[in-house]
Amino acid sequence: MTKIREARSADDAALAGLDASIETPLIYTVVRTDGGFELSLTQVNPPLKKEYPLAHFRDMAPATDYDLIAERDGRIVGFIGTAVHRRSKRCLIWHFYVDKAHRRQGIGRLLMDAVEAHCRNIGARLMWVETQNVNAPAIAAYRALGFELCGLDTALYQGTPEEGETALYFARQIGEPLPARQRG
Repeated sequence: MTKIREARSADDAALAGLDASIETPLIYTVVRTDGGFELSLTQVNPPLKKEYPLAHFRDMAPATDYDLIAERDGRIVGFIGTAVHRRSKRCLIWHFYVDKAHRRQGIGRLLMDAVEAHCRNIGARLMWVETQNVNAPAIAAYRALGFELCGLDTALYQGTPEEGETALYFARQIGEPLPARQRG
């Protein structure tokens, strides 16, 4: 059974041990068009392998104010860290990780449900998240969780180790029903 609880600073060492890596044969290619941009699902060979080291994850994004842990059998298997932008009432999801060995078991949905409940309680209207165009597994997960593409940024990663990637932004209205879990 998976337990969701608020994170504590003492959890940071265990969080650094989460395997947040991906391996995917698919990426989204971003193509400029006359009217904007188009995303095209593209197969890559060999499959893209990308590490997301979490040893210093708190330094990777602005401070969060609501962090949750997913535990299974006393082991941390997931984490979500959020902050609410008070003026826009937007819940910014800065961190969202499920250990590679525990994906596709509903842990991400449990974390997202708990964040949505918190958002309702504080009057937030929208959940918002960013990922890279090369992270097709995350894009699929966000879409399965009811998020829709709402924008992109071709310049965000310039001068970083992610140079050449495009930031994709997804949003979900608070209170919208989640899609039924797909079997497959």
